[in-house]
Amino acid sequence: MQTAAVCQDKGVMTIMKDEKPGKALHPQRSAKTGKPQERRYAGCNRNHEQGFSGDRDNMAVMENARRIDQTGQRRSEANKKKVRRIPVRDLLLPTIGDLPFDVRKLPLNPDEFNDIEQTDVPHRHQFCEIIHVTAGEGIHYIDFESHPLRKDSLYFISPGQVHFHDFHFAVEGHLIVFKSDFLILPSANHIQHYELSFFRRVQESPLLVLTKEQSAGIGALIQTIYNEYCAEERDRVSMLRAYLHIMIVQAQRLYDAAHAKEGSAGESSMVRRFMQLVSENFSRERSVRSYADSLGMNANHLSEVIKVLTGNPPGAIIRRQIVLEAKRLLAVTDLTAAEIGYTMNFEDPSYFCRFLKRETGLSPSRLRRHIREKYLLSRE
Repeated sequence: MQTAAVCQDKGVMTIMKDEKPGKALHPQRSAKTGKPQERRYAGCNRNHEQGFSGDRDNMAVMENARRIDQTGQRRSEANKKKVRRIPVRDLLLPTIGDLPFDVRKLPLNPDEFNDIEQTDVPHRHQFCEIIHVTAGEGIHYIDFESHPLRKDSLYFISPGQVHFHDFHFAVEGHLIVFKSDFLILPSANHIQHYELSFFRRVQESPLLVLTKEQSAGIGALIQTIYNEYCAEERDRVSMLRAYLHIMIVQAQRLYDAAHAKEGSAGESSMVRRFMQLVSENFSRERSVRSYADSLGMNANHLSEVIKVLTGNPPGAIIRRQIVLEAKRLLAVTDLTAAEIGYTMNFEDPSYFCRFLKRETGLSPSRLRRHIREKYLLSRE
């Protein structure tokens, strides 16, 4: 008898023969073993065998499970590699008299790069850094602003700023790093680093271009500091403080001459103090009035002085600092926009995203992509 069957994957009517009329189709048994033999239906795909559908389902489940496991492993590895914070290069800073201080000649040896600088990787410090360049060429990126590395220049990096270098030719000169406490002399007439124009978070330029004569004078002072540092003689902390104090005062005089501004010395100092307060408290406090209270003055007067001397109202400077820190975290870490917003005390992630879009013209994701592509920081 002939029986009609349909091949499922092609929908083709196929004629098959049954061994005996009236009996249901079943696999033939082997004459030797008595076990059912595989039977292939004519005209059908060779994979369509009796019992294959269940095996195929099991194989598909196993394959899917394998893929899920591999994907999970990849995600787990990716999560382990996620950067949750900006690298801080502070751990191996030497101390003198229990105060962190170091001075080194450039170029650094490879071993020294691991201690303080990893030049091509964005990082930040919790100390002040001064670089005096006497030869070489390149680009110094400080808070994602490019500054040419060139002969006869001074560069100032403030605590918390993100920076990295791109050397075209080996840079020569000196590197000085110190905690702000190192500047405090035993007498009351000491310098706070926030009083120095070049140590800033926003507003002031971190670069001072020198004449050949000025560079020679600064270089001589730094060489004296280096010699005293290496000599390791008695009372060297006092000597290093004094020499550093002289060098910084001289640098401030040159900076003031190169960046002459209107306003009394007292007003200029007040502006620098305001800048420092903003850099330390922007994530917790965004009210101009609170900063005025900290400075012991009227909020309107503070706004007037800041606007005259900087060209920007204090509210704009506060917002600029918030945006700057958001850029740092977007560029260097893998934190989400919501996580970054929370770290800066934005309770509503959507408001933080709108804030960034309003201030920069870009969404957080586009801003991250833009910064990483511009400075070749892609983590892909």
